[in-house]
Amino acid sequence: TWPCRDGIAHGPRRDVVQSDMSSVHVALSTHRTLHLRRTLLGVSVQSRPATSVIVSVDGDPDDVRRVVRDASAEFGLRIVLTMRPHQGVCRSAQVRNNAVRALRDPRAGVTTRPDDIVVFYDGDCCPAPDALEQHTRLHEATGSRGVVLGHWIPLTPEQTEAFDEAALRAGNWPAKVDPELLSKLAHREKRYRRQMFLKRIWLEKAHKPKLASGNFSVRLGDYLSVNGFDEGYEGYGQEDDDLGRRLYDAGVRPIVGVRECLVFHQWHESRAPTDWHTAPGVERFHERSRVRPELGMNPPK
Repeated sequence: TWPCRDGIAHGPRRDVVQSDMSSVHVALSTHRTLHLRRTLLGVSVQSRPATSVIVSVDGDPDDVRRVVRDASAEFGLRIVLTMRPHQGVCRSAQVRNNAVRALRDPRAGVTTRPDDIVVFYDGDCCPAPDALEQHTRLHEATGSRGVVLGHWIPLTPEQTEAFDEAALRAGNWPAKVDPELLSKLAHREKRYRRQMFLKRIWLEKAHKPKLASGNFSVRLGDYLSVNGFDEGYEGYGQEDDDLGRRLYDAGVRPIVGVRECLVFHQWHESRAPTDWHTAPGVERFHERSRVRPELGMNPPK
């Protein structure tokens, strides 16, 4: 078993080779075990391996410890696990910040630099085998101040049940995707690029194109410069729109990776609100917090 020291548990030690290239760290947030093992499998088969993998949990259930421990052994991943007791309400902003806090903790055994890339995933979003490679490529092709906006392929209940792990291990997609879904991704990418153009002439909403917290990446220095997610958000919704808006306000440009940086969203019953305008965080979002909110990575003492 792993001892959990001050909220951080460490998987088997494996030396990480540093190079002149930016390191790529995976920050994976969840509150339960559902689909978590498959997502970690997806992280383990990447064509561009992660320098480190952080699993941050909204809660401290023993079954999550077990799944992470077993996945670390099965897939040969060194995983840093950080947990904190659930507080009766979804605090996904804090949980994602906790992943970055754990990454920077000396006990994680990872040397970080401001130009390192942090890729954020949700525990039910299994990355395609080239996802980290595509995130890295887009960052390196467009300069240091960018946030890559990925997207997802929604699996049906039947596709989730028949998830092909052998195909994923071989570097292929774990499910056959309807061409109509790929067409929708193309239309979304076109819309995002149009929003980028309108943004340059002040004719688009400040948080567009949308940053989806289940699949995006940003340089560590840029994430810290805006104090990470605003932990004042509780419940489901708007904390990712808020982060995107503050990154854009700080001069971090959107990089569209909708068709290249893909994850497979495994089906489950959702607790998220269906209407953006009635989500819990709408009122706080309309208050328009500063670029560096008080309740962020470094809250006021």
